[in-house]
Amino acid sequence: MNRANPQTNAPRIAKTGRVAAVQEGPSGGLAILIAEIGGTSLNVVETALADRKDAAELLRSKRVDLVIRLAPSSETVCKLVPVPEGSGTDRAALADALALMAESELPASLPWYRRAGGVVRVGSAQAALLTGWTRPESPSQNDTLSAAPEVWTAEIAALAALAAGVGGGPMVGLADRRTGTVALLASGGRKAVARVLRLASDRDWDGAVRAAWDETAAAAGVEGVPAPATDGLLLASNGGVRLGGATRDREWIDRFGLAMGAAMLYADGDAAVSALVALALREPRSRQPLAQRTIDWLSLPRHAAVVGAACLAVALLAPLASSKARHAVLASHAGSADALDSRLAEAERRVGFYKLLSDKRWPMTKLLAQIAGAAPVGVTLDAVELAQGETVTIRATAESSELVSTFRKNLSDTRVFTGVATPTIETTADGVTFQLQARVVQNFALQATRPLDDFAAQTLAQRLYGESAGNNARYDRDDDRDARAGDRRATGRDASRDTRRDEPARPSSGGSAPPRGGGDRAAAPAPPPASIPPPLSDEDIARMDRVTAMREWGVRRRASTQPGLDAETKARLTAEAEKARVRMQEAGEASPGGGL
Repeated sequence: MNRANPQTNAPRIAKTGRVAAVQEGPSGGLAILIAEIGGTSLNVVETALADRKDAAELLRSKRVDLVIRLAPSSETVCKLVPVPEGSGTDRAALADALALMAESELPASLPWYRRAGGVVRVGSAQAALLTGWTRPESPSQNDTLSAAPEVWTAEIAALAALAAGVGGGPMVGLADRRTGTVALLASGGRKAVARVLRLASDRDWDGAVRAAWDETAAAAGVEGVPAPATDGLLLASNGGVRLGGATRDREWIDRFGLAMGAAMLYADGDAAVSALVALALREPRSRQPLAQRTIDWLSLPRHAAVVGAACLAVALLAPLASSKARHAVLASHAGSADALDSRLAEAERRVGFYKLLSDKRWPMTKLLAQIAGAAPVGVTLDAVELAQGETVTIRATAESSELVSTFRKNLSDTRVFTGVATPTIETTADGVTFQLQARVVQNFALQATRPLDDFAAQTLAQRLYGESAGNNARYDRDDDRDARAGDRRATGRDASRDTRRDEPARPSSGGSAPPRGGGDRAAAPAPPPASIPPPLSDEDIARMDRVTAMREWGVRRRASTQPGLDAETKARLTAEAEKARVRMQEAGEASPGGGL
């Protein structure tokens, strides 16, 4: 029969670590005692009353190494026999001898893993206690509480260990009214007696317990020891006993005494005593090492023949299969000569394409068109610096700070420029002078973008002076940066170049409009000198709208720069131009018109 050693037929640990002793209570609850074992000492860590779900969580959180369960007395049988002679000091050999006695003395219907034998102390005597567990094993039976190993012991064995620890006298017992079971241990002048009795349920319980107590006492030769109780632990001790590192009262002993006895029984350094903690719920299965199982399998002739044929086939076919697989891999990677030429040609084409992309320069015309399209009316571009791979720098003048913000937003909205910032911005007499910097996004040349404003949709005169403005234009060569700004936005050319463009004719007193000869772009043979406009009062300027104020401002600025003017007339024109510019800004803030 293939089974484990009878002394170690249940999971065991070394006599150090944390164990939990669990006893089923009369109402279905569990009395749990967790103790720390170290050498010859046993200290209680925690005690608790819990149901099965809470008990499993408690055992998991406390990290117990072994769970000791108590088999109810109603499911156990026992027999007390003298300790075999010649046991000497070899307690392990005595434990083996008691295990053999349990197999021979207990009922044959009990399986080997439901038998245990060990030495107990009853009063001043020492005897061998043989215990058996009669609970039937079911294939679907699952009574484990935790993932830790579990081992069982009989309640009468735990009772014997507890009585030895508390000094329970020559006779102790356990009465369970719920199951109708009484377990008794006695040692007197005649002999030691151990009994597990099942009383009839229709009898008087208290009288039946006392009768069983008296019968056991008489059989053992114990005189003058009345039954201390008729339910629970039948111990003569009233408490005040030191157990598990603390003094325990009778109430604690009645509640956790059997669990404490099971822990003490397991922690006993005597192998013949701790052998009583050896019952198992199911038959232990010993798993042999892999090498041993392999040898056993190959010991059969048919298995050996199959393995030999397989080895011969591998030895002959493995080199051929390896060569074929290598050839297939190389052929799949290299391919035919035509495929190789095709791949080389494709690689060269890609290299040429990558070189073209790396050598490709920025399309300056597109960048200038985007900058010009993003500049709102009222912003004059003084210089634009474009360098391959570097930051774009724009220096310009605006009529107001709001136009600077609009210009910055328009550049960001083009999706061509990113990181737009204005590191410097200053307010001067001519407006707001600022410097703007931006970075060109990657692969912007591949994006289909258009300027934010289409300056070809309107003539310059209509954009400056309204939809009703005419298309006559004349070229001038003055230094008026605002007229040059409108010209640069209409054409999209580089603002860094000092380009002179035509400007729509502005009405002036005493002057006449140039003839229409070819639309907006008709060039005059030579620009006539500007006439001197008449004086304007402050009331006249205050009544002007934005377009009129802009027109009068441009006329007086241009007239003040022509040569040959006397100082008084130049001062008057300059003052009126400044007042018209201020009125233009005020009218633009009150009712924007003509701007973007």
